[in-house]
Amino acid sequence: MNSFLRLAAVTVAAVSPALGAWAYGVAPTEGQINLEDCPAGLSSIEIMGDFSINRLTPGYITLSRDGEAIRQIPASNRQYMYTFSGLDRTETGDVHVTFFMNGSANTGGHYTVTVPEGFFTDMSTGQPTGPMEFNWTISQTAVTISPARDGSYTSLSQFRITLPEKIDSEPVESYRISGTPDIESLFGDELGLTITTVIEGNEAILTLSEPITTPGTYMLNLPASLIRATGSNGASWSSPADQVTYRVVPNSKEGITIQPAPGEYEEFAPVKHEVDGMEFDATFLIEVSESTPITYALRAKAQLYPMNEDGSFDTSMSAGSFTAVKKSSTLLALVPVSGETQIISPAAGRYVLYIPDSMYQTSEGRNGSYWFEYTVLPNTSLPCTVTPENEGLKELQDITLTFAPGMDVVCQNSDYATLTNGVAVYTLTGKVSEEQPNVVVFSLPLPLDEKGTWTFTTPATGFSVGGRAYSTKHSFVIGSPVSVETISAFNGLCDVYTLDGVRVAVKVEDISTLPKGLYIAVPADGSAARKVLVK
Repeated sequence: MNSFLRLAAVTVAAVSPALGAWAYGVAPTEGQINLEDCPAGLSSIEIMGDFSINRLTPGYITLSRDGEAIRQIPASNRQYMYTFSGLDRTETGDVHVTFFMNGSANTGGHYTVTVPEGFFTDMSTGQPTGPMEFNWTISQTAVTISPARDGSYTSLSQFRITLPEKIDSEPVESYRISGTPDIESLFGDELGLTITTVIEGNEAILTLSEPITTPGTYMLNLPASLIRATGSNGASWSSPADQVTYRVVPNSKEGITIQPAPGEYEEFAPVKHEVDGMEFDATFLIEVSESTPITYALRAKAQLYPMNEDGSFDTSMSAGSFTAVKKSSTLLALVPVSGETQIISPAAGRYVLYIPDSMYQTSEGRNGSYWFEYTVLPNTSLPCTVTPENEGLKELQDITLTFAPGMDVVCQNSDYATLTNGVAVYTLTGKVSEEQPNVVVFSLPLPLDEKGTWTFTTPATGFSVGGRAYSTKHSFVIGSPVSVETISAFNGLCDVYTLDGVRVAVKVEDISTLPKGLYIAVPADGSAARKVLVK
């Protein structure tokens, strides 16, 4: 849930006689943010007033932490990032600004949201608004714990709590343990377990004396001030009291098989199945053990997620979404959510098919989460030409995808492609050529000339080519033509990306730790992006 939806108090716009203009308020109210009430921090805000957005205004609403921009949203964005008050979703009123759909902005520090001049029109006066600035301070980092709270797991043995690296914008000088956590069964069973706590870097690692493998619900109790920290300026921080709930479930993947089996594919083609006399198309078929038959399918959806370089998977963008249909006591079919007969053709790369907990019920209870890994190869049957060329661009406005003749493109207006440099995020709607239905153009309202590497990704759903749900990812470099250089050519901070646009480092000293290969580095001093070869 977004932070502004959790807040009952709202700041109302008020006249400022001193300025002779309107002073607009925001939610959460400027000042200190209490992360117990607002754990997502500034993942989203609400700007109060009777506004409309001037969609062709250059520049961004920018969220900064300690003077560094961490998210920028241009005026042209519509989907999710800007919504207005009222059930009719009109383009006027209080503006809800969503910076992060998946994730949070709750690290300790000083946060500023800036709105450039003319970004809004004040509907009460008909005049463009002046520049706006709003400020907050988060002095405590919300307790981020792994494994994630409220999840289902086959066992519990260790927990990791991420600690703040800064207090009041200054680095942490030391951490210390000053409390004892415990864990209990909500069914009243005596566990007799002890927990050892150690500090490694900016993590507190809690290890159980024995793993918990018995199915049930458990509560990890974290006392107030379990961890204390002291900043280099003498400021102090202590972790808040917390109770974290987990479920331990049988190993749901044990005895499970899936078709198509994990491996390498260009696409995932549906197969016709019959259930109770009705035919439907399923992309995946899961088979469970006869000893734990399926009782019924539930409403949770399976997702095909891209994997990161470190083996984790990125839940910010699904490459395919599937509902479950019970085919028999041992078979569960996964059907594309669109309900259409579609071949799923994601962009080349590594993916996981994630089966969430509580997707189906068996004789032993609801399933726990598990996943299967797949590698998607370049789809040779759907060749695509992308223009413009990806390097040395002075500016970027139109991105054209041209497929082979006869491969008609369908791009639903409700779905958006994205263009991002890791901080700024543009959403773009595709327009299919009437004369050439195999050509689709994604356009920015204004030319983009900001230097750096920009990654373009087509919509996760609603975008199909030749009747196949399709996705692609492409990188563009705006600025001088890049050249191959060694890491000694860099000084200070820089964002380092894979050629697929995945950010993998932010410091020069981190580059040498990357796997061998070619990367794109964008120096923080604003100089041109360059290719870096790690040998």
